[in-house]
Amino acid sequence: MSGLQISVPGHGRWLPLPLEGDVDAQASAAAADLTRGRSADETGHVAALIAGTARVVRRGVERPARLGIPTFLAWALLPVPGVLRPGPVALLRGLPLAADATDDEVVGTVVDPDGERQGDVDVGTLGTSSGRAWTVRWRPVVRGDDGERLVHEQHAVLWPDRSHDLAMVLSLYLVDLLDGAAAAAPLHELAARVRWSLS
Repeated sequence: MSGLQISVPGHGRWLPLPLEGDVDAQASAAAADLTRGRSADETGHVAALIAGTARVVRRGVERPARLGIPTFLAWALLPVPGVLRPGPVALLRGLPLAADATDDEVVGTVVDPDGERQGDVDVGTLGTSSGRAWTVRWRPVVRGDDGERLVHEQHAVLWPDRSHDLAMVLSLYLVDLLDGAAAAAPLHELAARVRWSLS
């Protein structure tokens, strides 16, 4: 996507994940910074966790990219600053949006209107470095391998840009509703720092 510029200052609750280049080298550098002053064993463990998470994310973004949905950046959510555990990952993506898209169609870029979900779709607004964004929260219902009904939670922050047929979307998917409640504030804090422009 030519002409796109993205800048996101660091945040203590979010660890950037490498989507390109040497994943092991970048994971080692990030782990050394995150675990400064701790043992070499702990640094090695964190580096392996970062690299493993980055590889899973890289595999997960390949198919959307082939469908014209690029993923620009990814972050792992830290339970507290300086501590990494396996957990949710936020993705910043570009989704196609028609120039004449209605407000419902903007929300529909992230919420399947026909998909099963629990409760309503909550829509609000958020001031960010890139102007006013929309916040969306909903609880999709999925079926487990045994047919069990599982309720997950998804959060998204959207910047609709109808003039460029694009919606920039920062999204976070959670399988635990308690995690979902706790993740909203740090996601919105990250979104508030996102500065992007497309010429």
